[in-house]
Amino acid sequence: MSLGGDDHSICQWSVVKPRAVEIGEPSLLPHPWTKLEGSDAPRDRFAFLGQEALEGLSRREGDTSQADLASQARRPGSAPPRRPATPQSQTQGYYRNQSRGVSAALQCDEATNPAGLPARCEDLPSLLWMAPILNAGGFSSEALSYAIALHKVYSQKKGGRFGLRQFAEQASSSFVNGLPSGLREQLQQMLQTGRRTDRRWDVVVCHATPDVWHRDGAFGWGKVEPCPPAPAARKSIGRAMYESDRLPESWVARINVMDQVWVPSQFAVEQFAKSGVHREKIAVLPEAVDVELFNPSMHEALDLELGGLFRFVSIFKWEKRKGWDILLRAYFQEFSEADDVVLVIKTQPFHSGDDFEKKLWEEISRAQDLAGKERPARLKLLARDLQLKELPRLYKAADAFVLPSRGEGWGRPHVEAMSMGLPVIATNWSGSTEFLWENVSLPLQIDGLEPVENGLEGHQWAKPSEVHLRELMRWVAEHRAEAKKLGEAARRFMVERFSPNAVVEKHLLPLLRQRTSGARAQRDASPEL
Repeated sequence: MSLGGDDHSICQWSVVKPRAVEIGEPSLLPHPWTKLEGSDAPRDRFAFLGQEALEGLSRREGDTSQADLASQARRPGSAPPRRPATPQSQTQGYYRNQSRGVSAALQCDEATNPAGLPARCEDLPSLLWMAPILNAGGFSSEALSYAIALHKVYSQKKGGRFGLRQFAEQASSSFVNGLPSGLREQLQQMLQTGRRTDRRWDVVVCHATPDVWHRDGAFGWGKVEPCPPAPAARKSIGRAMYESDRLPESWVARINVMDQVWVPSQFAVEQFAKSGVHREKIAVLPEAVDVELFNPSMHEALDLELGGLFRFVSIFKWEKRKGWDILLRAYFQEFSEADDVVLVIKTQPFHSGDDFEKKLWEEISRAQDLAGKERPARLKLLARDLQLKELPRLYKAADAFVLPSRGEGWGRPHVEAMSMGLPVIATNWSGSTEFLWENVSLPLQIDGLEPVENGLEGHQWAKPSEVHLRELMRWVAEHRAEAKKLGEAARRFMVERFSPNAVVEKHLLPLLRQRTSGARAQRDASPEL
């Protein structure tokens, strides 16, 4: 599942148009943030996560799972291709018994799940997930991907309590109205459960940037309901990520007040720890992608009126971090109108002011002029919103996905494209290293780090290699059959490791049990509020 802020999308569901939420006066009850002012986090100015931190993040030798390496010509900058061992028999797995609605691995009955994955549902704490769920953004899509799978588990637990609560932003009626149908009753039920205030929750997850976790409103969010809410949860967990080589200093003390913080990648573990977050509080919870919505067999291609041209697609919001300038320069320098290729850019403004589309074409013309070609390569611009149901169709209309961003918390469009069976060219740095393995993608090399433009002091991000980008795009255009096989391997990889069921089973449920046993002990020993 996915959408919006980081060019994300959402699972198939719709909800009744929400009412605007009225936020009351600050609670008089004690709150963990009451005495927290600013940040006294250590000023750890590491300049580069470097080889020690990055080693093994994107090159998991020998851990190829079931994402078969496509038999293919050697790609620019890649290691010689290897074929993994024959996959083990799929006697277990989250994709079994899908026709029954709940996968075997997510069933609570030990009789039908003798491996004990997960353990009995009675082990699960009551859980409230607070996020900007009803808004077009990455936090929304991420939270919902977990929520749908968690709902399946908690619905099997007698007396189980799992709820959602809109947090950090007002619900967007335009976002809600644009969602596909399906899962309405489940979502309404989760939101209704999440609104209950008559009992204390065992665990509350605060799924938003740390600056909005409490009422001091570090960046003008003074009216936001605090997370965790009052009465305080027995265990408070933050969910956060960041796109440069370190965190904003003001975040660190806020994160360290929490019992734990869940980050999406091993890269983020090092990033958070080197920024001053206590390492013992950090745990990896990958994002999930809705492999049922982003399933190439379920969609017809969006008609882009491009004939038989080979289509590179890039989806992003128009900001420097996304590397649109690098993409345009590399594309127009490598290709011309004589090549049967086209670059399709789906974008939307990001603090871009007025005349957004005019500014886009000015940048495109500048890149064309820089390339100095009399007849530049073809480009199609989609500078408008697409309804969610159209997004998989856009991927289906593509032959490859490309995004040379300077930094990603995760990379939602990347995994959506991989789930749709596309070969993906993307920067091999930051959160995306968690899934940009060489046997299922085309990792783009970087030429070191550089200061974040107009960013926080000391922050750095990647400098993607334009030379390598040109090589990879040319390789894909000239080795189409091999690239297609790579995309098919990417699809299998997403289904196995990053579907909502897989992420919840293999990561989220173990985290809840591992880190919340103390919460259950407190619950058993203390009265409900």
